[in-house]
Amino acid sequence: DLHDNQITNFPTSLPNNTVLGFLALHNNHFSQPLPSSLANLRNLEHLDLSNNEFSGDISQFLGSMTTLTYLFLANNPFTPGIIPDFLMPGLLPEFAGLTRLTELSLKNTSRVGTIPPTLSQLTELFLLDLDRNDLSGTIPSTLSEIEPLTFLLLNRNNLTGTLPLAFTNSSVIMLLLDRNQLEGDVTFLCDGTFGSKRRDVVVLDCGGEVPEIACAGQCCTCCDSAISLDGLGLEMNGMDVTVTDMCDDTSMLANLDPTWEHGFGRLQYDFDVAAWTLQGFY
Repeated sequence: DLHDNQITNFPTSLPNNTVLGFLALHNNHFSQPLPSSLANLRNLEHLDLSNNEFSGDISQFLGSMTTLTYLFLANNPFTPGIIPDFLMPGLLPEFAGLTRLTELSLKNTSRVGTIPPTLSQLTELFLLDLDRNDLSGTIPSTLSEIEPLTFLLLNRNNLTGTLPLAFTNSSVIMLLLDRNQLEGDVTFLCDGTFGSKRRDVVVLDCGGEVPEIACAGQCCTCCDSAISLDGLGLEMNGMDVTVTDMCDDTSMLANLDPTWEHGFGRLQYDFDVAAWTLQGFY
């Protein structure tokens, strides 16, 4: 764990290693392309490179790191490109896909093109963060089929069309859709039944005199500069959540700040909004 330092140089080569399972390097100052020798970490499960200055392509060598369960590349100035094919099984014959992933963040990594329906093949995903890219096209209905998926961040893109009705009974309880070009009525999101979970946070552009999208349900937070959300109280999974302003264009990144006392496991999801911390949720 070397996160939150001032490190600038990444080793040009790494030896083969079958012991290291956890590598946290977020919030440093690395500025080179991703080193392919990362693939020598044969049993790595946790890789967090977010909030650096890594450049170049999101290299395909990551597709060989099939033991990964946690991959955060957020907030790095990569070369614009599509959501990598190596993530999903069957698209590239040389890669089996990162099917063990439970958390994936490609926030603000210059992703373009459409969201591939085949992302649903990552059947263990609990968190998927594609916020602040230049993704276009429609939202695939197949994302609703990922049974564990709880946090879905698709905001600040150029997505169009309507939200598929298949999300009515999906497991997603936090869905961010604001700053897109979506349309239609998504009130059905607040009426769905999906086991013991309750959908509490849906953020979208349903405010203003001419809203882009409609939602009459209590689970929706409508983004509009004329609406003050200060002090709005919510409850998520039986716990109090205070929202200062869900529409302030804040970059919400659920980094795991690890501590050895808890086995480097996640105790909470904190999306970097001081008054909106999902404590003890997972």
